[in-house]
Amino acid sequence: MLSPELQASTRPLYAVGNTPAISLTRCLPQGLDADVLLVGCGDVRHLLYTAYANLGFPARRLDITACDVNPHVIARNVVFLTLVLDGGAAVSPVQIWNIYYHLYVDADDMHALEAQAEKLVGLSGSLDDWHTGTYGTTIRFCDADSLADVRGIWAEYVHGARAKESPAYQSQFGDKLGASRRFKDKWCGPGFNMHSTSRSGAPLSRDMVKDLIKALARYWQTGLARPAPPATKLYANPTFAEALSERSVLAWPSDPLLSFHLATAEANLTELSPLRLDDDKAAETSRLFEAAQVQFRAWVDAFRAAASASSTTIRFITADGFALCHTLQHNVETGAMCAHWYRRKLGFQALELAESEYGKEGTAPTKFDVIDTSNIADYCGVINLLVSAGPLLKDAPSSTVYTEIMTRGGASDSAKFGALLCGHTKTVSILLGLAPVECWTNATTESVVDECLAAIASSDEATLGEGGLKIHSRLAWKHGRLFSGRAPSAPSQKLAVKPEDLEILAYQIYRNMLADTRAPIGAPKYNRVSFLAFLKAVCKTVAVQPAGSESPLVAQLLAQSLGRPDASEADSLHRHDLLLEMAQLGLYSSPELDPGSNDSPLAPFNKWAAMLATVSVTLVVPPEQWQAELRRTGGFVLLGLVRCRAANKMGWQDVTRQSLYSNMQVAFGAIEVHGTRDHDNFLVTLPREDPAGFSGSSALVATFNVAAATLTAHDTHVSIISYKSVAAYIESGYFLEPFFEAHVLDEDHVFITKNPPGQKGPHHIVGGLPPALSAEAAPQQTPQASTSTTSYEPEPEPEPEPELSANIDGSTGEIVSVTLRQNITSDRGKRLLADIKSPITLRPTSSSPFTVELVLGAPGGVIFGPQPLVLPLTAPVPIQLHHTKTRVARRSGYVEVIVATPATDAVAVSSPEMDAYLLPTALMEWPGKQDNTKKAMVPATLNVPHVSLDTLPILAVDSKSRLKFLSTLSSLIFSARERRLREAALASDTTPDSARLNFKESLFTMFNVAAGLQGGATGLFALHNPSGGGIHMLVFVNAVRLDGAAASVVLDAAVIPFTHAILSSGRLEAFLLVLRTLECCTLTVDEGELGLWKRALPALAERCRTWEHGERCQYSARWGGKPAAPVSLEAGESVLCSCGAGKLPERFIALPDWEVAARFATRVAISPVFATPFVEELIDGETARTFKAASKAAEAAEKAGGAEKKEEEGDEEDVGDVEVPALAMPEACRACGRIDATLKACGRCRAVKYCTAACQKKDWKKHRMECEDAAAA
Repeated sequence: MLSPELQASTRPLYAVGNTPAISLTRCLPQGLDADVLLVGCGDVRHLLYTAYANLGFPARRLDITACDVNPHVIARNVVFLTLVLDGGAAVSPVQIWNIYYHLYVDADDMHALEAQAEKLVGLSGSLDDWHTGTYGTTIRFCDADSLADVRGIWAEYVHGARAKESPAYQSQFGDKLGASRRFKDKWCGPGFNMHSTSRSGAPLSRDMVKDLIKALARYWQTGLARPAPPATKLYANPTFAEALSERSVLAWPSDPLLSFHLATAEANLTELSPLRLDDDKAAETSRLFEAAQVQFRAWVDAFRAAASASSTTIRFITADGFALCHTLQHNVETGAMCAHWYRRKLGFQALELAESEYGKEGTAPTKFDVIDTSNIADYCGVINLLVSAGPLLKDAPSSTVYTEIMTRGGASDSAKFGALLCGHTKTVSILLGLAPVECWTNATTESVVDECLAAIASSDEATLGEGGLKIHSRLAWKHGRLFSGRAPSAPSQKLAVKPEDLEILAYQIYRNMLADTRAPIGAPKYNRVSFLAFLKAVCKTVAVQPAGSESPLVAQLLAQSLGRPDASEADSLHRHDLLLEMAQLGLYSSPELDPGSNDSPLAPFNKWAAMLATVSVTLVVPPEQWQAELRRTGGFVLLGLVRCRAANKMGWQDVTRQSLYSNMQVAFGAIEVHGTRDHDNFLVTLPREDPAGFSGSSALVATFNVAAATLTAHDTHVSIISYKSVAAYIESGYFLEPFFEAHVLDEDHVFITKNPPGQKGPHHIVGGLPPALSAEAAPQQTPQASTSTTSYEPEPEPEPEPELSANIDGSTGEIVSVTLRQNITSDRGKRLLADIKSPITLRPTSSSPFTVELVLGAPGGVIFGPQPLVLPLTAPVPIQLHHTKTRVARRSGYVEVIVATPATDAVAVSSPEMDAYLLPTALMEWPGKQDNTKKAMVPATLNVPHVSLDTLPILAVDSKSRLKFLSTLSSLIFSARERRLREAALASDTTPDSARLNFKESLFTMFNVAAGLQGGATGLFALHNPSGGGIHMLVFVNAVRLDGAAASVVLDAAVIPFTHAILSSGRLEAFLLVLRTLECCTLTVDEGELGLWKRALPALAERCRTWEHGERCQYSARWGGKPAAPVSLEAGESVLCSCGAGKLPERFIALPDWEVAARFATRVAISPVFATPFVEELIDGETARTFKAASKAAEAAEKAGGAEKKEEEGDEEDVGDVEVPALAMPEACRACGRIDATLKACGRCRAVKYCTAACQKKDWKKHRMECEDAAAA
C-alpha cells in the first residue's frame, strides 16, 4: 500500500456528511458527457446535489464510479438510492430521510427498511443477477466481491429489523453510540464545533452559529435531526447499528443538516425564490431542519428524474482508493482485471475488476473527467493521490483532480502549500504534469470567509496574526500543459531533466516524505513505496537526459546516495526494503539483491527450481501476543523485521544484519498451506478471514516481501515490530524490540512463498501521466497567426516543436528556470535567422501567460519582402518577459529562451503577465461535434465553478440590515496585500496600477450597489473607459443569489458588450435613450481593467450557459481565423460568441424595449473573486484582532442579557452543555470596505460609517440622496 496503516485504531464512519454538498460536474462544460471517480465517496449528498445543479443545463450523460473502503457506507447508499428510484410509492420522502439519516427510527420506518433490504438481498445473488435486475441500469457494481460485501450487510439489516424489540440489541447500540461520543469528547473541542458548522451556514453562518451548534449537539444526543422527538416508540436503526462498534465510531461532526446549504434558513429570500422555506412548516420544527428538508426533496426529485431519463449510472466498489486507482491504470495499459493489489489494508482479498464491466465488452469508464478525493489527503498525503489518480484523468483542460485538506495551525498557508508535495510544490507539480490551478491564478470564487471568521472567534487571541487558521482548502489539479491555451491534440515535448538533477530533487523529497520516521505519534502518511511510486511517475512524465537513460539511472544514483557511509539509521535499516521495491517497480535491480547460490542446508527454499531476489514471508502471531502489544500501544503501524545474531552472540546490535520492511498486509484467521514447504510450489491461503479483526481473538497473519538474500544467513529470525518501537530505537539507539519473533525455519509460525497470500505476483504501479502527443509522432508545428494588433498572416511552414529542459537548483531542489529551445529547420526560417539585421523578439499572447510568440523578422517593410515567422513557445511556468533571457545561434540554427521561475508566489501573482490571469478559459475540442476538417471548440473555465442560476435562492434586497453579511463578504475579496495597496492608493488619491485590484474594486461596488448597501440600489452598470472610447459594455443585474456550494453569492446578470456592428445598426438607439433616464452606476475603468473584463467574460458566460454552441460559433473560428476565447480584445470587436445572445429567461429585466436589447445580451454569473489562501494571506493579524474584539464584545453583551433572554424564551430544548462562542462582524467602511473597529459614522444620518474623511467624500455622491431621506425621516 502507498500509505502506512494505523492498525487497530478507532476509525471514523462517514455514513452522514459533515460538509455541504458540491456539484461533481462544477468544472465541466454543460452538455459534456461526464465520467466521475469518487475516491472515498462517503454519503450520497454530492450525488443528489449534482443532479440538482445540472437542472436547466444541456443534457449530459453522467457515469459515476463511487469507491469507499467501508462496505457499510456503500450498503447504506444503495438502500437509499433504490428507495429513491422506487419513486416514493411505498416509502415516503420523510421515511427515506429517517432511514438514511436518523440513528433511531419508528416501526413504520423499520418495516420499510426491512422490506427494502430483503428485496436487495433477493436481487443480488450474483453480479449478473444484479445487473439484469430492477436497478441494474442505474446502479452497478465494479466487481463481484463488492456486491457480496454489501449483500451480507443487507442481510444484517434484515436481522436487525427483526430484532428491534430485543433489549440486548437496543442496549448494544447504546453502547456503540457511547463509544462514538467518548471518542468525540476526547478529540474535538467547542472551537471545532464552530468551525465545522460554519461551512454549511455560509455565507450567513455568523447569524446562525448558535442554532447550528445546538442542532449538531441535538443530533449527537437524540440521534434525530428534527428538534422534537415524535411520540411513537423508536428503535435502533440497523444501518447504523450494524456499522458502529468500539473501533468504528460515527465521524465527528456527522449531522444530516450539515450536508445542506443552510443559509436559506436565515436569508431574506424573495417570494418566488427557489428553495424558499414554508414558514408554517418551519414553525413546527425549526428553520434549519425545514431548510434541509426543502433542499432534500428538490435534490431527490432531480436525481430521480435524471435516473428515469437513463442519463445517470452509478458504479459502486468497496476497496481502498489507491488499490482501485492503480488497478484501473493497469487495466488501461494491459487490459488485465487485477494488478495484484489487496482490496483493503486489512485482509488478503485481492482486488479484481469484473470482466463484464472492464473487459473488451465492458462499458465502465477507466478515464475520468473529474476525480474527487474528499479529505483523504489529510490522512494519506496529497502526493499519493496525485500519483494514483492523476494518470486516470482525461486529456482535456476541464479534467480535474480535487483534493481537500484541513490546513492546520503553526505556519502560514503559503508555507504549507510550499511543502504540500514534500518538496517545492510547484516544482513537484510540474514534474508530475499536474498544476494547482487556483495557485497559478491566485483566484477562486469559493469563499472561506465564514470559516476564517469562525476560526478567529474560537482561537486564542495571543496567536492571532501568526497564520495557521484552521480552514478547509480545496485545490483543483489540472493537466499543466493545457494551461497554454493550445489544443490538447497539439504536439508537445516532454520536459527534459538531467538525471543528476532529478536525483538531487528526489533525494530531498525522500527525506521530506519520511521525515516523520522519528515521530512516535500516530501514523506517517508515506512509506518507501509511496516515494518510489512518485519517482516512477516523474520518470514517466518527464524526459530524463541523456537520451535513453530514464528511471534506472536516476534510481541507481539515488540508491548510491542512500547507501553512503553517513546514511541515517533509518536508511540503513530500510535499505533492502527500498532496493526490493525499486526492483519490483522496474526502477533499478541492485546487485545487493542477488540471492547467490542455493546450496545452504539452512536455506528455507533450498529445493526451489530457481532462486528469486524477492520472496514473501507470512507470519502467524498468536492472539495473546498481538493483543498484549495492542493494549500497550492502543494501535500500531506494523513493519517486518529480518535479522540474525551477531557473530559474537552478544545480541542484535549489528544493524548491517537487520532489515525493516514497511509494505505489510495483515489479516485474521487460520491459514491453510498447499504444496511442499521448501519447494517453490508452496502456497499459503486464508480461506475464512475473521471479520472481527482486532476486536476478535483469532491469530494475526502478517505478510511482507523481503530480499531473499537476507534469509539465508545463519540463525535468521523474522519479526513483527511496531512503528513506535522503531522510532524509539532510532531515537535512543538501544534495541529493536519486536512484539513477535520466530526463527526462519519455524514451521508453525513462518511461511515463505513466491507471492503473498491471495496474490499471483507483485503489485503493479504504472506511474505517470499518459504521454502527450510527442513531436516525433505528430506533424511538425506551423507558424501561428499573430495575436497582436498588427494584421498579417504568416505563411505556414513547418518547424519542430520547441525542446523544454528544466534547470534545478541543487541546494533547494527547485526548478529555477526552464529553457525553451526552438530549432529552426525550414529554409525560410534559416534565412531570417541568418540575417543579422532581422530582429528576433518575444511578445505576449492574449491566450495565456504560459505562452509567448517568438517572432523572427519584422512586420511591414518592402511589400514583397520576407514576412516574419511567428512561433508559439509554451512553458510549464508563466513567462515573465522581463525575467527571460534569449540566446540566438544564427549559424547553428536555433533560439533559446530561458524563463526564470518566480522567486515566490507573491512575485508571480503581482507580475504584469499574471495580473490579468484571473478568470481564464482554455479552448477544448468538443467531442462528437465535428466535420471533416476542424473540430468545434468551446471554452473550458479553469477556476470558476459552473452554476445553474435558476436553481439558486434569490436574496430580497428590501432590508439592508439582513444584507450586512454581504458587506463583510465583499470586503474580504481583497487579500491583506491588496487591502494595503488600496489604502495606499486612497491616501495618495491615485488609481492602483493593477488590473486585478481594480477589477475587484468594481466587483465590490457592483455587489454593494446591487444590494442597496452603497448608494441607491440599481442593477444597471456601465463600464466606462474615459480615454478609450467611453462606455464599452452594460451589465444588467437581475438578482443577487445565494451560492451555498461556494459559501458565497452570485449576481445573476446579462451583459451587452458594445461592438461597432451593434452600435452602427441603430437597433439599440431607443433602448439607450431609455437608459439615460434611469439610475446607472458607472464603473470607470482603465485599459488594463477593461481588458481583464473582456478576458473574464467568456468564463462568466460559460459557467451559467443553458444553451449549446452552434456550428458557426466564433470561438471555434470554423469559417476562418484562429480559435480564441474571448473572440477579440480589440475595441469595437466581439468579445463573446453570439451563440448565447438573447438566450435569457422571459422578462429577465423589467425595462422598456428590453425585448429588443435582450437580443444582444448574454447571461453571466458574476461572483466575488477571492485570493487563494495558499498563495496570499486573506486576513492579517490586525484584521483578525479586529474581528476578535468584535466577537468578544458580542459575547459580553450576550452574557449580560442572557438571563433576560432565557426568561423570555421559556422552556428551551435541552441539548446538554453546549459551548457557543459568539461570532460578530465589525462594520466595514461604506466606501472602501475596510474592516476597522474605529469607523466614524456619517454626522448627518448616523446610518453609515467610514474609515477616513477621504472615503466619506468619495462616497458622498452615492450617499447624498439616501442621507437626506434618512435625515428627513
